[in-house]
Amino acid sequence: MWLVLLTLACAPENPTAASDCSWVLSSGEKKNCMVAVALATFRTDAAAGVAFTESQVADEVQRDFIFLQAVNEIPSADPRLCEKIVSDTFRAACEVAARRPHLKSPGIRRVPPALP
Repeated sequence: MWLVLLTLACAPENPTAASDCSWVLSSGEKKNCMVAVALATFRTDAAAGVAFTESQVADEVQRDFIFLQAVNEIPSADPRLCEKIVSDTFRAACEVAARRPHLKSPGIRRVPPALP
């Protein structure tokens, strides 16, 4: 029992590869780990992020969630990622997020230019 608790307590904070998630025993934590890896991959290389998600994430709902999160969280994400989403609900949310890129960068306020 202690080994399980110790293993779960030591889950990687910033996983960068599927191998970082392979030893996580809890299925929920493993899914969270894979989402973190996918989003980290998208941030550095979008094509690699798509390849990772399509090859390493077997659950269709989880893949849809990853594509939605990429569009929501990464300002430079390609809106065409929404086309990869199978779920109508997730695809609709993705399309809304893609149309509102100004909301992707929290903390950055866009000040309109002064009127002449």
